[in-house]
Amino acid sequence: NLFFKCLTAFRSQNKTAKLFCVGDNWQAINRFAGSNTTYFTEFSKYFGNAKQLKISTNYRSKKHIVGAGNSIMQNNGMPAISSSNEPGSIKIVDLDKFEFSISERLKFDQQTFVPAIIRICAQLLKNKKTVTLLSRTNHVRWPIGGINAKLDEFLIELRKFFPASVRENIDASSTHSYKGKQADAIILIDFKQNYYPFIHPKNNFSRIFGD
Repeated sequence: NLFFKCLTAFRSQNKTAKLFCVGDNWQAINRFAGSNTTYFTEFSKYFGNAKQLKISTNYRSKKHIVGAGNSIMQNNGMPAISSSNEPGSIKIVDLDKFEFSISERLKFDQQTFVPAIIRICAQLLKNKKTVTLLSRTNHVRWPIGGINAKLDEFLIELRKFFPASVRENIDASSTHSYKGKQADAIILIDFKQNYYPFIHPKNNFSRIFGD
C-alpha cells in the first residue's frame, strides 16, 4: 500500500505518464514487503483503464508438471498451458515405506532421508540427468552427520557419495533463489503444509509495510 501511494504521488505530478507493468498473480513473492495480489487481479481499480495481455504459456515445464501447478492454483485465475507435448513425470516418495539395504542401515541407522536421496540421485545421474534439490528454506531438516546443516553444506556432503566426474550435476538451492533456472529433475525435499505456498511464522510483522 505504501508503494502504491508513492507511485500515485508520482503520477499526480505528471498526468501524461504511462505505466508498463508485468506481474504474476500466482507469485506474491514480495509479500514480505507488503505486496498483495490484488494489485494484479484488480489492476484497473487502482490504475484506471488499462490494456491487459495474458501470458499463460509455460515454455519450461512439461505437461504433467504444468498440470500439477494448475491443480494447486485451481479457481485462481487462468490456467497455464504447456508449450510441450512431452508428458514429464511427478513422483511422490513416501519415506515411511523406505527399506534399508544392510550397508545403508549400518551407515545411516534409522535415518531414511539421506539414503533415499542418494538412491534417487544415483538413478538420475546414471541416465545422464542433472538434478537439483529444492528447499523452501536454507536449512535441511535431515542433515548428514546428525546436526542441522545449511543447504550448501548439505550439498557438499551429499556430493561426496558420488564420483567426482558427476558431482557438478547435483545442485541444491532455495526455491526462491532458483527462479529462472532449470534442471532435468527437481526434488522438493521439504514438501509439507505451509511451505508451498510459504506461510512465514512472523507473517504479521509485514503489517508495518502498510498492510
